[in-house]
Amino acid sequence: MTMSIQLFIADSGWDIAQMLSATRSGCNVVYEALTPWVFVAAFGMLVYEAFKVFQGSTSSLTGALLRIAVAVGLLTNFQTWTGEISSAINGTVQSIGDGQGQQQLMATYASILKNPGGSTNSSGSQGGNPVTAFWQYITNAQAAVGDQMLRVLLWLWGIVAYALNWLMQLLQQFLLLMTIAAAPAFIGLWMLTGTRSIGMRYFLTLMSLELWPLGWALGNIVTKQLLAAVNSTGGLWLQIAASVFVVLGLWIVINAVFWPLIISKALISGGSHALGWMTESVSPVISAGQQAANIATTVASGGSGAAVRAGGQSLASRPTGSPKV
Repeated sequence: MTMSIQLFIADSGWDIAQMLSATRSGCNVVYEALTPWVFVAAFGMLVYEAFKVFQGSTSSLTGALLRIAVAVGLLTNFQTWTGEISSAINGTVQSIGDGQGQQQLMATYASILKNPGGSTNSSGSQGGNPVTAFWQYITNAQAAVGDQMLRVLLWLWGIVAYALNWLMQLLQQFLLLMTIAAAPAFIGLWMLTGTRSIGMRYFLTLMSLELWPLGWALGNIVTKQLLAAVNSTGGLWLQIAASVFVVLGLWIVINAVFWPLIISKALISGGSHALGWMTESVSPVISAGQQAANIATTVASGGSGAAVRAGGQSLASRPTGSPKV
């Protein structure tokens, strides 16, 4: 009895870009639909700041104008810039992997799973086709049941590790597309004063998704060594390197899940503290600039005399003599 080990294992892995082509088109539509609302919010901010200036308050004008300018600049080039960031990260991944990325390594792993090797059959000879020999041994009624079950479980464990790895890659690309599609809404939230922290958390989340492949590349340094050890068995990894294969599958699962969690947690949590520190560091400069703008506005509106009079009153109100002891 012969069977083909194709299942869902592609020769060169799944083409994730092709699988998500429809999602990418839909995300572009959502991005374009949300973009006008940011300009509406920016216009509302300008009207509000103009009203505050008319009332004599210019403390937040500079910051508001700066945030509006940055938001407009981001909207017009956001997809291009995120694409450049992804390309730069992929280049780093290729450098770390000596020209091999995550998909190339998974293609090597897929070739191992599609060539599980065999064992001596009932006639005592080695099967010529390793796939045929594997299934002949698994279905051989005279073979040891325990050994048959062990090999089937090992092969299924490899399938689980392979599937989980590709699902994590698919999840990363899907979440990245959805996050970029929602960019106008979060850029608008960042632009507004009361919701700025939500926008900053969005940027940190986006950056963490971009960095998932970099974490996988670091873990693949070990994956390549384990793949080489399994490949050195000449297709008989179920018999010769079963323990190495178990470790390889376990490492692939850990590598697929561990790095995204660590990167997201470290960047979002640690990045929030870092941004808070930078904000506290820059705030004195901003406050000084706002005070200078207020003084300039007061002088331009003829309020210098009032300021001098107020200063004179404060000087006159001071005690002229020393307190008696």
